[in-house]
Amino acid sequence: MFPLILAVPGVDLPAFQPGPLNASTGWQPHRVELPVRIGADHAAGYLLRLEFAAGHGPCPDLEIEIDGVHRGFFHPVVRREDRSETYRHGPIAGDVLLEVPLPAGWLAEGDHLVTITTTVDPAAATGPVEPPAGEQRRHREQFGNHFGSGITWHRLSLDATAPHPTRAAVDLTATPLYLDRDGELHELVELTVSVPAGTPTWPRVARVELAGHHYEFDLRRPGRDFGQVRVRFAVPAFDTATAEVRLDDVPPKVFDLVAARRWTLHLVPHVHLDVGYTDVQGKVLELHSRNLDRALDALDRDPDFAFSVDGSLVVDQYLATRSAQRAERVLAALRSGRLAVNAFHSLFLSGIASLEEVYRAAYLASRLRQQHGVPVTYANLTDVPSYSAAVPSMLRALGIDAFVGIENHHRGGNADSDLQHLASPVLWEGVDGARVLTHFSDTYSQLRFMVGDPQTIVGGAHALPGCWPATTGPTTCRPTSR
Repeated sequence: MFPLILAVPGVDLPAFQPGPLNASTGWQPHRVELPVRIGADHAAGYLLRLEFAAGHGPCPDLEIEIDGVHRGFFHPVVRREDRSETYRHGPIAGDVLLEVPLPAGWLAEGDHLVTITTTVDPAAATGPVEPPAGEQRRHREQFGNHFGSGITWHRLSLDATAPHPTRAAVDLTATPLYLDRDGELHELVELTVSVPAGTPTWPRVARVELAGHHYEFDLRRPGRDFGQVRVRFAVPAFDTATAEVRLDDVPPKVFDLVAARRWTLHLVPHVHLDVGYTDVQGKVLELHSRNLDRALDALDRDPDFAFSVDGSLVVDQYLATRSAQRAERVLAALRSGRLAVNAFHSLFLSGIASLEEVYRAAYLASRLRQQHGVPVTYANLTDVPSYSAAVPSMLRALGIDAFVGIENHHRGGNADSDLQHLASPVLWEGVDGARVLTHFSDTYSQLRFMVGDPQTIVGGAHALPGCWPATTGPTTCRPTSR
């Protein structure tokens, strides 16, 4: 009887299947095996339906094998309607429905074995860029899979269906990834060729004509007989262009391309302040002081490096426990703007704190400003699910006109969570009309949750294009948000 449930997640196979961009599980592909028995009432065709959440790092590619004979490769498309679901880290997290038609001849009456392997095609991610060696490092074991790639299974099933088309399809899209080649900007364009199971002849070559340039790509992938082939290639930057793609001798398909928006990506290094949560308070504050020393060393090595301190308590403790020379080094970096400090002492739930408590949370930063000439220009609240509507009014009363909300949606997500993130930066208006320039971050440790930890060029190229489709809608044009 169809549909057949191939496995129950958490019972017949682990609910979470790690991906290859995962240091805690050895930076390697992971495979599950699904036994399938086809009865006498077999169908004219089958549909393998895989449903899962991609909530950790970049969504893995999938390799699917039927009886060890037929092998396919897929680049799943992650979709997300809103952030009201819980425990979905990062702006690229969401759900996947991958439907793979299979010919009846591949699943005759009897026992079969379907295997699914999480993997990654580095060349399909980075295109012409060669990833540097030594990216795959170990990380702290206590993180587990928290920052590593992987999928969480919802449902795996096989359904009966009518015979399906067996002609290869092609798609061509512009990506938000750009390269500088000898001072000239080039954009990575993504070619994807989808080959249905049972296609008589695997396509050999793709020829692309785009803006007067000609490109040719070898599509042969030994060992594959269904699935997708992806190639990213660099073309001179354009605004709009018409392209033709021809597979072998098949008539060409025409695409009207619009260049992806050219973004400036800002990386804001910081270390989250948890007072007494990750360890006893004294040890936590000593570790943050040591992190300040490391940040200062990074400032010396890299003139473009900057660092934000998650709470003024960290600077206060550093000044109290270090020598006058080392203290002055931190103060000089703060005055220069290469170090910046949160106006708040530490992090709190603004909806619970009283007005007096909020003002007192700014006392330490006020002393840094008055006694040491340190500019204090912004406040942030990290690792909290929400913010009081009074925050803009309180900040303006403190002389602060900028705020960064660095949330943990997985503990308090709601249907508006994506809207405030995608609309950022915004002017947040408080109950009395006071406004502060605000950026609402999707989560803290955002890069980790998108790219994986440790970060890699392959992980970044694989993950970051998934962040931008959601940010090109009309919400990015809204000047204010309340």
